[in-house]
This record gives sequence, structure tokens and C-alpha cells, in this order.
Amino acid sequence: MKKAKDMLNKRRTVPERLFFMLMFLFLTIWGLIVCYMMFWAIVSALKTNLEYLNAPLAFPEVPQFGNFKVAMDKLYYNNVGFFGMLFNSLWYAGLGAGMSTFWVCILGYVFAQYNFKGKEFLFNTLILTLIIPLFGNLPATYKLIYDLHLNDSYFYIIVMSIGGFNANLLITNGYYKGIPREYRESVYMDGGNDFVAYFKVYMPMGRSVFSALFLLNFIAKWNDYLTPILYLDKMPGLSTGLYIFQQEIQYVANNPAYFAGAIILMFPVVLLFICFQDKIMGQLHSGGLKG
Repeated sequence: MKKAKDMLNKRRTVPERLFFMLMFLFLTIWGLIVCYMMFWAIVSALKTNLEYLNAPLAFPEVPQFGNFKVAMDKLYYNNVGFFGMLFNSLWYAGLGAGMSTFWVCILGYVFAQYNFKGKEFLFNTLILTLIIPLFGNLPATYKLIYDLHLNDSYFYIIVMSIGGFNANLLITNGYYKGIPREYRESVYMDGGNDFVAYFKVYMPMGRSVFSALFLLNFIAKWNDYLTPILYLDKMPGLSTGLYIFQQEIQYVANNPAYFAGAIILMFPVVLLFICFQDKIMGQLHSGGLKG
């Protein structure tokens, strides 16, 4: 392993080594800043509101663990309490991430492995939709969802996840392009069809990219507060409850409880990242052939 790393370093030019050193320094500083902010968020959650206002960078005299109980009580919206919001966040993030990742993997596979009429047009349409800002199509989407009565319904996630036309399609398309088409041809020779080729061969090969995208989508949907406010008002999640609590801070004046709520919301995501960081940060470009 050491010899391989030495050979890799010898291949790098001086500008490349300088670039990697600067990137390492930048990411190290950025990581320290994030850890610093997380540390003081935890410290602030253990203070009284008076301690927070008088000495925001001081440690609490007596840790106020009761702030977490207050935060759980404050996470309340539309007759839905903390545990109801927790359930809504789990199904919204889990089901939404699973279905959207499933469809984007299938579309990436189709675009990469098949040639058909209109392929370039559809790909150019994808790029165009990525350029359009979110709020450019928000009014039309809002009206469509309410006209179809999909708001405040589990079917909202199912319908909105079908398609997969998003930036992740570029990732899955690039990944499946790296897998030779000979695998699919061998399936045909054994009497299989296109469904067998994907679900028995290509999908297992792509489990690394699937798991990585699923985790990233789960984190994104777990922190999404705007979508439940617009379309799932009667089914709010923890992120929505924390957003509503943030709006009430200026009247309630309980900043430590808000920090406690933020830590409660952040804890599952941080735990998920710690457990599966290799999946998230792993290589997504490996193909079907090994050297």
C-alpha cells in the first residue's frame, strides 16, 4: 500500500501537488470551522437564556439539560407534536429518498446503455430544467399539486419522486456508462431480457452509487422544511417544526431551547454520516471491469 502511494505521488507534477496541498488546507480549515460552530451550538443549548444573552461565548455554570425537553415541547405545529413530526420526517425522508434514487438510477441506466430517438433532446431538456431556478416553476407546481388533491397525502411523495430528472441523473448516467454493454448482451444470450439485465446485473453493480445517493437524498429531505409547509401542511416534520419555532424566537426569547431543537434535528443526520461516511464519500466512478 505504501509503495502504491509513493508511485502515485511520483506521477503527480509540482502544480498538482500544490493544488492538493491547498485543497487539503482549505478543507481542514472548513472542517474545523464547522466543528467549532457545532461545539458552541451544544454549549449554547445547555445555558439559560440570560447566560446566553450576557455571555454567548462562556460555558454554562449549571448545564440545563431541561432545554431539550422544552425544545421537544415547542416542536408543535398543526396539532402535531414531537413524535408525530419525527414519524413524518422518517417516512418523508426515507420514502422520498428511496423512490427518487430508484428512479434516477433506472433513468441513468437507460440513458447510458440504450440509444433511442429523442435521447439528446431529453438530455438537453434536463440541463435546461437544472438552469431554471426553483421559484421559477413553483407557482405551476403548487397549483398542479392542489388541483390533483395530492397535498397532505402520502401519494405526494410517490408522484413527485417519479421521473428522476435532476442533477443526480448526470451522476448515475456517468456511472453506468463506465459499465460495458457486453454484460447486457451476455444476459440476452442466456435468455434474459432488459429487466433481468438491470435488476440481476446492473443494479447490484450500482449499489454503491445507489446507497450514496440515497443517503445524500435522505439528508436533504430530512432538512427540507419548505416542501412540507407548502404541500404537507397537516403532516409537518421536525425541520418544519424547528422553522416555526425559529419564527417564534423573537417573541418567546428562548434561544437555548432553539439550539437544543437544532441539535435534536441534527443528531440523526450526523450519526448517519458517521456510520456511512465511506458510502457517501466513496468512489462512484468504478465500472464493471476490475484490473
